[in-house]
Amino acid sequence: MNHQYSKFKNKAIPYAKVGRRVFGSLFNAETFCSDHGLDVNSAIEYGEIPELKNEVQEIAKYQKAVLREVLHRLEKRCSFLHGEITGFSNSLSVCHPLDRGYLEDRLKEAIAKSTATHEAREMVWTILEELERLSEWHD
Repeated sequence: MNHQYSKFKNKAIPYAKVGRRVFGSLFNAETFCSDHGLDVNSAIEYGEIPELKNEVQEIAKYQKAVLREVLHRLEKRCSFLHGEITGFSNSLSVCHPLDRGYLEDRLKEAIAKSTATHEAREMVWTILEELERLSEWHD
């Protein structure tokens, strides 16, 4: 879907809201609307309105708490997978030749899972950083 631009003239306000989703820029809110088939002019709440800013900050605080829990779980998963990778690597150095193929497959699988989990952590961190800016509240 192509990016649709909204009717808003002042593009410099550092927050926008679409339903219960909050964004650090109008462009990000427009992109979200474009990706989800929403009308950018009616779905986006945007402007230098103190009540809107307060609501965006409040939503960001709650979303941050959820994302911190997700991040914690992803970090635990990364640690577990790192242990698996180390174990399979150590086993490969002393294994019976008939076990080598099995252990290599398991090692590759653990590395792939670890890579995917690390990428998920990076995505969560990116969203969390945006929410930090929105909430103006660091914990």
